[in-house]
Amino acid sequence: MNSHRLMVSDPHIRTQLQLAGLRFIISRAGWLGSEATVLGLGLKSGKLSSAEVDDRLEEMGVLDLVYPELMTSGLWDDRPTIVNPRPDKSAKPTAAPYRTPQSVIDAFLYVARNHDSEYLARWLADHPRDIANLNKVWEAKNGRS
Repeated sequence: MNSHRLMVSDPHIRTQLQLAGLRFIISRAGWLGSEATVLGLGLKSGKLSSAEVDDRLEEMGVLDLVYPELMTSGLWDDRPTIVNPRPDKSAKPTAAPYRTPQSVIDAFLYVARNHDSEYLARWLADHPRDIANLNKVWEAKNGRS
């Protein structure tokens, strides 16, 4: 059974609390509808700026709930949008090609110059993606492999 902190075991009291919660939601929905109408009419008529409407919506706590929902709802799929367009799921993601980080190159040069070949072999085994590039770096600096 649910261990919610407002859990009430008496079915009659629980039903009364649920009904009170639903009445509250209905009254809040009516109030939000009324406020939305006033804001919408003000915005359309030019009596309210977009920034003023945003401020009012933020005061009411609506922005945190509505904007993420609108960005993913598909409500405006037929209209061009600039803000947070949905990614094309059919397109394959294009990752940037891997580049050996400069810190790995610096570490390699230090290990190659200051440790024996066994240590270098173990170190290179820990960096398999970097071996080809590190070999090029070594050849460029030393003229040999």
